[in-house]
Order: sequence, then C-alpha cells, then structure tokens
Amino acid sequence: TGLDALIRVGGSFVLRENASLNDLHGLESLARVDWALAIMDNPSLSRLNGLNSLVEIRHSVMIRNNTSLPQAEIDGLTERLVLAGFSGTTEVVGNLAE
Repeated sequence: TGLDALIRVGGSFVLRENASLNDLHGLESLARVDWALAIMDNPSLSRLNGLNSLVEIRHSVMIRNNTSLPQAEIDGLTERLVLAGFSGTTEVVGNLAE
C-alpha cells in the first residue's frame, strides 16, 4: 500500500471520506500519532485491523460516521490505547450500532 513502513505521524492522522476503504490493512507498523487520530465518513470501513500496533496518541481520537464500523472494533482500539496510557479526549458517534 505504500504505507507499510509508516511508524509515526508527527501531527494528526486523518482518514476521511474514503468510500471504498474497507479496512486499514497496510498500517500495521504505525505505533504513534503525535496529536490526533480522526477516522470519519468512511461508509465501507468495517475493521480497524491495521491499527493493532498503535499504542500512543497524545491528544484525541475521533471516530465518527463510519456506518459499517462495529462498536467492538472501536472498543478494541480505545481500550488498547487507554492501557498504554492514553488520557486524551475521545469522540465516537454515528458508527454502526451493535
């Protein structure tokens, strides 16, 4: 995917309005986002599997309006971040309700 070697984002990482994005495969090396993670308006996104190595976000997480993304996927990510010490803000709204 060309993003395989991405380990750190020095600011915010935004995934927005990608109609054909099903999962986040290819981001498995991403471990740190220095400011915010925003995943918004991706109607086909159903898995956050590519973010399994992500353990540090300094400011905020926003996951909204991903109508195919189950809450269990979001919970897995946010729980892992909290266990790693994340204490920023989280906004989760408009995703697939289970």
